[in-house]
Amino acid sequence: MTVSKLSAITKTILQSRTPNEEVHAIQSLSDFYLAFRSNRSPQPSDQAEKVLKGGIALSFDHAADCLQDYYRTARFIKGTYLAIQELLLRFPNQKINILYAGCGPFATILLPILPLFKPNQLQVTLIDIHPESVKFVKELFTQLDLLSFVDCISVEDAISYRYPNSNLHMVISETMFHALLVEPQVAITRNLAPQLVNGGIFIPEEVTIEAIITSFSKEPFLYNAAAPVVSAITERSLMAKLFSLNKNSASVSFSNQEYRSPRLKVPVFQNSSPDICLFTHVKIFSKLELGPSESLITNPYCLVSMLNLPSGSSISFIYEFTEVPSWSYQLAD
Repeated sequence: MTVSKLSAITKTILQSRTPNEEVHAIQSLSDFYLAFRSNRSPQPSDQAEKVLKGGIALSFDHAADCLQDYYRTARFIKGTYLAIQELLLRFPNQKINILYAGCGPFATILLPILPLFKPNQLQVTLIDIHPESVKFVKELFTQLDLLSFVDCISVEDAISYRYPNSNLHMVISETMFHALLVEPQVAITRNLAPQLVNGGIFIPEEVTIEAIITSFSKEPFLYNAAAPVVSAITERSLMAKLFSLNKNSASVSFSNQEYRSPRLKVPVFQNSSPDICLFTHVKIFSKLELGPSESLITNPYCLVSMLNLPSGSSISFIYEFTEVPSWSYQLAD
């Protein structure tokens, strides 16, 4: 497997226009990576997650498997490529400094597009909390002869990491689960987004959480990314847009220990839409997005059935993110 083969695969990803084309392109990328992985002996720590103050860092194996969330991988690669092109325009005659936080063993979002640029255009720093992931990604960069792009690859906690200079143009961190549960996307964004230069780009650009009245049992739900769901006809109504996480809101809206929504009136119960669910929408960059159930990270999350809520009550939604991120709710008369 050579860097020229990787470049050809990446160009196919960037040229993909339909969901089927995205799936086939990422399957080729998966085969490319797995050829490297097959030469590695499994380690006892490969399935070990790490609980951090801000979320759970996925294991080596789980992080590697995320590659096969096809739409997500294709669109993050395309979005990152376009974002780098934009930064080259915004900062002419500058080398673009990129930090990939939680790069995993494959540096999935960034590594495939590096051969399409020159080392004098980009300088990358890759960090991950798992030593085995860092070791593997170093070997991957070495074998593909891409170390000329690298400033540093090291074991670091992205929740507290400080970039070593003041000229950080891009942060990539895709460390999330649906409804921003469990994983440390918020904690990482809170720490790293303020370190960007003015005009810098955070990937993903924005993650929005909405409370939707629907029937959870009828909602499309992605269980296996190899067999994407077909959208079903469901009755949905927006209860509230709860918040958006982006580079500007990270240090403002999330400066406290938790997010708490305003009190909202509980709607009248209807058999056709009995549930309050949380929906995640991911804007990766520009027009590249992930909508409901297009990815494991945008599946709906059922918070509560209205059968369990007293008639005429009001409800506040609470998102706690300083430990392992979780959602709850509070009722008031």
